[in-house]
This record gives sequence, C-alpha cells and structure tokens, in this order.
Amino acid sequence: MTVTNSENMFGIDFLLVSGTLDNPNEGGAIPGKAGTKITAGYDQADWTNYSEKDEGYKDHGSSANTFKTGEKYHVAFWVQKQRLRMYSNENKILDLPRGMIVGYNYNIFRIQTTDDVNPIIGNFRIAAGLPDTRNKLLSVGKLITYGIQFDINSDKIKTESYATLKEIAQVLKDNPSLKIKIMGYTDSDGDDASNLDLSKRRAASVKTELNKNFGIDNGRMETDGKGESQPVAPNDNAVNKAKNRRVEFIKQ
Repeated sequence: MTVTNSENMFGIDFLLVSGTLDNPNEGGAIPGKAGTKITAGYDQADWTNYSEKDEGYKDHGSSANTFKTGEKYHVAFWVQKQRLRMYSNENKILDLPRGMIVGYNYNIFRIQTTDDVNPIIGNFRIAAGLPDTRNKLLSVGKLITYGIQFDINSDKIKTESYATLKEIAQVLKDNPSLKIKIMGYTDSDGDDASNLDLSKRRAASVKTELNKNFGIDNGRMETDGKGESQPVAPNDNAVNKAKNRRVEFIKQ
C-alpha cells in the first residue's frame, strides 16, 4: 500500500453493503440500503454504519492503528450476525458487537480509494467462518472447520488462520474442563502414506499453535490424522478436494 509523499497509508475505505448487485453504486456516498464503512486513517481506523431506516448514519467510532506505506498486511474481516471484527495481520483492530445494522442482507464487499492511494491487493478470499463454535463443540461434540489453512504440502499454518484458532481457543478457555482431539484430513492428491503423515503433522501443528500462542494446556489436546481415507466429498474437482482438506475438533 502506498500513498504519495506519506510515511503512513490513509484514504482507503472498506465497506460491507446491503445493496443491489446490478447497481452497486446506488446511494452514492453511502451506497446501498445499509452498510458499515471502515476507513484507514493516518493513525487510526474510523468506522460508521448507516441504513435507510435510520435515514443515514447511525453509530461511529475509531481505534488506534497505523498502516505503513510500502509494507504488506494481511487484512481480515469477521462477521457473525451484527458483530464485526477487523484484523491486521494477527492484531485485532476493531471489535464491534453491533457494527452491522440488523434487518439487512449484506451482499457486497467494496473497497474505495482516493487518487493518492495506490494499494496492491492479492489473495482475496471470502470464506465461511465459525458459526456457533461453542454449540458445535459443547453440544454437538464435533466441529469441522476450513478456516485453518496450511502452505501447500506443508504443516505450516498460514497467518489467515489466526481468527479461527482464536475462536477455538476462547471456547477452551471459557470451558476449562473441556478436552479435545484434533484430527487432520487431506484430499487424494499424492500417495496414501504421505497424506497420512501430512494430516498427522498438521493436527500436531494446530495443537502447538493453540498451546504456544493461546496458552491452551497440551494435556487437554490429543492429535491424529486420517489422511485421505475419510473424504466428505468425491475427490473429483477442486471444490470437493477443498472440502476434504479440513481440520476437525472432537470433544473428549
């Protein structure tokens, strides 16, 4: 991200909008029927939300944060019902319990800049997060997640997995008697033995991450891997293979 003659990046907006797909600019400065806008300021992130029923802007606030020009950042947004969180690398910038105004279907993610801002954006991804994590682990007893990502053919966990790992760690912290088994799975690419080994190493990496960075006691976690032996979809295309590359958490 760069800004002309400035050490810090500013003047870029991130918007989650409830709007019409064939006219994404409807409404002009406050597009859509409702939305939440986060603006990267010089040394803070400003946010505001708005809706037709509120006849314009409703709530607003800010949080200290600085993006340096010429540096690479992994920016992530997490939405669950009205709650909106924003992360920069592994740092939570915003946590808004009522950031999204209720009663609207938010279907557009929008990035706006001024002429002075020249961001380079790559690896853009929208994924399902962890709805009802607590219930899945405590009541159902099993949670399947695709939010934990690894480098190709590696057990190295990608940075974008942080939000998912933190959600799971929070459930474990809130329930100190809970013990889990972490299971790794792969798709069918490669040979059986290599995939089995990779799935076990990936499960072990998740355990290490939960212990090292979130303080979860190793004694509360077991690990194992099943490789490609238990697919949840046929390994016949890229979408189905992605479904089979997963991590499961099982209540013990």
